[in-house]
Amino acid sequence: VIMSGAGAAVFLFAEPLLQIFTSEPDVMAQGIIALRGAALIEPPLSIYFVLVGALRGAGDTRVVLLAQAGAIWLIRLPLAFVLALTFDLGLAGVWTANIIDITIRATVLGLRFRAGAWKSVLV
Repeated sequence: VIMSGAGAAVFLFAEPLLQIFTSEPDVMAQGIIALRGAALIEPPLSIYFVLVGALRGAGDTRVVLLAQAGAIWLIRLPLAFVLALTFDLGLAGVWTANIIDITIRATVLGLRFRAGAWKSVLV
């Protein structure tokens, strides 16, 4: 809840926050994209952090490792490349790929946690 609230505040006040540091129009434009991307990733990222901690604490570390490595190499990097360069979305494409990646990871780990397989892992 705290991360989502902070993300909402950053999303809404991205421009005034950046004005503290710069007045350069190009920096402002890219900074707003980056801050809003960081703000939008907060809800799935918070869920992901909790699930990673829960599964690691239960000893189900292999699934966490595979979810992280697999998502980075199979989702985040290829999608960021395609969105940023092929579709010419630039920084917005990279942030979109990051948000999709974390959302998929949170979903996969949520399903793993819900399935309860971590209960049978010997620590």
